Amino acid sequence: MREMERKTRLARLIVAAPQMVFAELKAYSADLKGPPYTIPDEDMEAALAERNNPLIDLRLASYGGSPSSATRRYLMTVPASLSTHSALRKLLM
Repeated sequence: MREMERKTRLARLIVAAPQMVFAELKAYSADLKGPPYTIPDEDMEAALAERNNPLIDLRLASYGGSPSSATRRYLMTVPASLSTHSALRKLLM
């Protein structure tokens, strides 16, 4: 995806209703899986995660393509007191 298209998509998704983000993430996931294969957009996934919307978070978990952002979302759901995850949490946050 060209840089201008990527930035336009990001700006649109930051302000879009969660239902629109849902549909766009589904299309984004198809782009990642089918030819021509694209690289996951970690900036977009991180910006959407910052919205702290449960529907968007669910869709990012389902359709996101960035392993690092998926790990961060998982660690945010795990209590910090669990020692097995605290080292990972400190490393990734």
